[in-house]
Amino acid sequence: MDKKIVFVSHPLLNFSEENSETAKEVIKLLAESEIGIIQLPSVEDCDKKILKKLSEDVIKQIQSYTRENFKVLGILGIEFSPVYGVNKIKNNRKIVFGSGVFIEELQREMQEKDLQVPIIPVNLTNVFSTLQKLTLLLKNS
Repeated sequence: MDKKIVFVSHPLLNFSEENSETAKEVIKLLAESEIGIIQLPSVEDCDKKILKKLSEDVIKQIQSYTRENFKVLGILGIEFSPVYGVNKIKNNRKIVFGSGVFIEELQREMQEKDLQVPIIPVNLTNVFSTLQKLTLLLKNS
């Protein structure tokens, strides 16, 4: 059997946050699909230099897992998060297009290393949309 993993943003594994029902459903789907879960670092209060170092560390982890014949299916970001947002972030109570600071740094590092790993936005307020995206990802893996 193939060894498959996803990298998961820190807040997705914190069920004490509001909208945790979606998070629980995501983890349940991954577990039932026998997908390994690797937690991304918590970077809520990091400066740019630390973000770069942590992003480099994640890239090294991805490369290491790949060398060990794991298939890295993707990185799960948290939509609207100023840190882990993929397409949209909340900025001063306003939703704007863009990536969170950590996802942005990860994308930059992946581009430098010519590493192709999809980054999937998880919308904690929309369980249906989120599960639909993940089911499609799993089906295509």
